[in-house]
Amino acid sequence: MATRIQVVFDCADPDVLMGFWADALGYKPMEPPAGFESWLLYWRSIGVPEDELEGATAVHLVDPDGVGPRVYFQVVPEPNRSIGTPSGSIIFIVMSSGCWAASASSSANM
Repeated sequence: MATRIQVVFDCADPDVLMGFWADALGYKPMEPPAGFESWLLYWRSIGVPEDELEGATAVHLVDPDGVGPRVYFQVVPEPNRSIGTPSGSIIFIVMSSGCWAASASSSANM
């Protein structure tokens, strides 16, 4: 059985990276859950505080064929020096088996 992963980008501006990676991979933005016009409306419906929604956009890309990993763009305001990786890090998270993770840093300003 294959292990499902999600690719996570820490970045200050997810819209820029989403556009690039959508074109590069042939992916599309993940649709909000059924019954919701947008992710913002969904997040409000489940009680995410308004201060956490400031500037929120759809931040997932998915393979339209359902084969490749989901790509998530996590908004971070600045580099996280406490974990030793700059903004623009790629973090792989195994979704089917819990807590395993690995990260790879990029020197590019993302």
